[in-house]
Amino acid sequence: MTRLARSYAARPHAVGDARAAVRAWLHAAGVDALRAADVVLAVSEACSNVVMHAYAPGVDGRFRVFAEADGAHVAVAVADDGRGIGVGHPAAGGLGLGLPLIATLADSLVVRPGPDGRGTELSIRFAIHVTTHAGRHA
Repeated sequence: MTRLARSYAARPHAVGDARAAVRAWLHAAGVDALRAADVVLAVSEACSNVVMHAYAPGVDGRFRVFAEADGAHVAVAVADDGRGIGVGHPAAGGLGLGLPLIATLADSLVVRPGPDGRGTELSIRFAIHVTTHAGRHA
């Protein structure tokens, strides 16, 4: 089983950093390119939501990206310690496009409060095909 765990400042440039780290991790784990593109897009959307909505203007915050692959699935979590999705949150009036897109790309999506009741955690799961270095499915 291979794992990734990273933490980033909730700033726009960090979305690209997280996307690049997940892309490199997926490649090293042997995830096929088409499915890896779905995972990277979902992670990008989740991280963008944190940067845009999790923290009040002027509040510094962080987000964390965790990923794990077991050969049949990739499980990704994006978590923050921000306001959470609820009353007073800009996304509370509707889901926008990010979460529905993630749900379409993934096999499962769970949105829940963060571990300490603060923030939000998205748990995203994908079925995968692992390829060998020769490009054949394992």
